[in-house]
Amino acid sequence: MAIKITSYVELSEEAKAEDPFYAEINCLKELDHPNICKLHGHNGQAVATTAEGKKVEVSYMALDYAQEGELFDWVSLLITLNYSSIRI
Repeated sequence: MAIKITSYVELSEEAKAEDPFYAEINCLKELDHPNICKLHGHNGQAVATTAEGKKVEVSYMALDYAQEGELFDWVSLLITLNYSSIRI
């Protein structure tokens, strides 16, 4: 299990539709594939305590743990693109 934590920001329902945190939650709810981390739960507003003892508001997701790391890291190791092939 892995916990993804972000700073809490109060958003209207309209703003949640545009927010990347909530977009990721909505995508993960819909996806069911062995190569995609499964979303086990989420909370849009919670309280966490920092190492210094300060309480902060956070949002979090509980996901499968990706033991081998992120796909981006693997792709960047395996594929090298030159400037002329990626420029628009």
